[in-house]
Amino acid sequence: MVAASKRCFGLQYSDPMADRRLVEFCISVPEEEFCRGGLPRSLIRGAMMGKLPDKIRLERRIGLQSADADVLMANNRTEIVAEFRRLQASDLANRYLEMPALNKLVEEWSSADWANGDVRHQYTQKLMRGISFGRFMRTLEDGSLYSSLRQNSLAVKD
Repeated sequence: MVAASKRCFGLQYSDPMADRRLVEFCISVPEEEFCRGGLPRSLIRGAMMGKLPDKIRLERRIGLQSADADVLMANNRTEIVAEFRRLQASDLANRYLEMPALNKLVEEWSSADWANGDVRHQYTQKLMRGISFGRFMRTLEDGSLYSSLRQNSLAVKD
């Protein structure tokens, strides 16, 4: 799988859990080292002393994963809405997803307040996960789930 992904798509996988020495080190570190002196993440903060500016090393705020999700979704809104419309015709999606709730998000998208954490969560988590899982169910249902992989594997053989 790893070799095929690199050959077909140019993707290289790196799995830190495959390095036994790293796993053994992480397991051997006493738990109290991760919060020494009441400072969360003290192990990495100490390891980065002199390597990162204190402003970054001692930062306590939590970062926002996919901070640009609203921009990415807006740039792909046409495709996202089109996929949702296809899901509406899927028996599996209608059986297993909260389609009325997802439809409400799609319909209210233009007025969504992305600065509001709850709204952001609804779109990045509920809508996008629903679309993603729905797409899986739709392609499973219509038989196209593995068609692109079959086409790629045939192209590699030629």
